[in-house]
Amino acid sequence: MAGFLKKDKTDKPKNRIKRVAKGLLIVFILLVGIYVVSINNPRVKLFISTLVFSETTLKEPSYIAYDIDLMELCQEYLNADTAIYGKARMHDMDGFGFSSSMEVKGERSFSQKKINCTADMKVLFIEVGEFDMYVDDDTMYMVVPMLDDLSYAFTTGKTLFPKAPELTSDISQEWFRSHMGDIVELMGQISIGRNGKSAGDGMARANGYHMVIPEGAGAFIWELLGMDAPDHDIVADIYIDSAFKVRRIEFDLSEVTEGATMVLDGDNLSTCVYQKELPDNELFTVKMVRNAKYTYTNCMDCSMEYDTFKGDVITAETYMTWEKAEDGVELKIHDTAIKKNDDIMANCSFTGRLEKINKTEDVFSGVDVDFGAIELMEWRELRDDTEGFINDVMDEVRDRTGL
Repeated sequence: MAGFLKKDKTDKPKNRIKRVAKGLLIVFILLVGIYVVSINNPRVKLFISTLVFSETTLKEPSYIAYDIDLMELCQEYLNADTAIYGKARMHDMDGFGFSSSMEVKGERSFSQKKINCTADMKVLFIEVGEFDMYVDDDTMYMVVPMLDDLSYAFTTGKTLFPKAPELTSDISQEWFRSHMGDIVELMGQISIGRNGKSAGDGMARANGYHMVIPEGAGAFIWELLGMDAPDHDIVADIYIDSAFKVRRIEFDLSEVTEGATMVLDGDNLSTCVYQKELPDNELFTVKMVRNAKYTYTNCMDCSMEYDTFKGDVITAETYMTWEKAEDGVELKIHDTAIKKNDDIMANCSFTGRLEKINKTEDVFSGVDVDFGAIELMEWRELRDDTEGFINDVMDEVRDRTGL
């Protein structure tokens, strides 16, 4: 009996602690392994980056759409009727040594798909004449009464009044949280894999992934956008860094507009770049960067670049500020330098107001222009005749003002 009750000397407390520690270490190693494998899974990385975007990027003042009410912008401005009033100022014009200004007023009706805009020109304090611009769906008309009603017309082939998304909710943290189940489901439906590219450098270096959202997937996204689901796959390349922040998204827009792409870029997706290929290997680029240094007002740095078939590069650089006002927006486009290669062509600016209106009568009511009599020009004709048109305007201004 004494032998039976004798303690097992091999099962000492130290040995039991060691066995437990080894077991915990194995579990820890397994968990670390699972974590490492998971975060390198493109779908998992994309899901985590979605969480980081909703909880972090959306709150950054440098985010491209920070403090912009996208629902209001789309529903009450882009897809509605608006009026614009203001003054444009120009100076340092190539070949013309005097400053000038234009009183601008215009109306745009989304439902009518029409624009009527008039600019009355002054050189110094001398009234010169007006420039009239009209848009009817996909066709632009420019009429210059002071040049014996010289007129130009150009058809784009696509409506100049595309419908913007009719957002049914703000794109906010609350929306992401309430649709987390839908997001998880979508992660399982998309096709995603490494594209062999990267963006950024150092700690911000981001690996690229090619992503395809198949036709019919992500119904909750189209519900948010207030749009019918597209009849084609959505293709994009997305770049995610080691901290699961999205640093760059590249969208192929060719299904909507041939030769067009859009890129969101930067630490907090602060930059938007739109590019459109033109005939004769020309390229048009618009770049907008959210400037977070200005805390008292919204501010966006803007630039345009037009690469011509002759090898010239025409650029314009400016910054835009805006503040909400009753029934509209106070808008300023600050000093804008327009250059051809390195030579200044002109400097200009605009101060004005964009207002919401309800346009019930025809936008062209009272307009004494026979649009049917204006000969339509091809893009190449319009492009090649621009320099001659500008020279004609300058000569007429000199004659009228005696300058």
